[in-house]
Amino acid sequence: MCGFTLFDIRWSIPAAILLIAMRISRENNIGIEDALRIIAEYSEGWVRGAASMLIHDSSRRRRLLEDIESGFRPPDSIILEVERRIKVK
Repeated sequence: MCGFTLFDIRWSIPAAILLIAMRISRENNIGIEDALRIIAEYSEGWVRGAASMLIHDSSRRRRLLEDIESGFRPPDSIILEVERRIKVK
């Protein structure tokens, strides 16, 4: 995870995972929590850990959703890195 700031680790990476989960949720007509489970299942390392945290910490997930709805968007480079680390079989 070299090169990530504390802000990235605490907010940008989980927000990127949540944005991807929202897209998976919309595209497959499933809940966000189910989409997070898919991400956790098909990833490893820090992406799996952050996705698992979002599954189990509903208050953090809710705060991130509010931030995203208010216009917060993680950098595209972080979104791309998270997408790259999700290994769909």
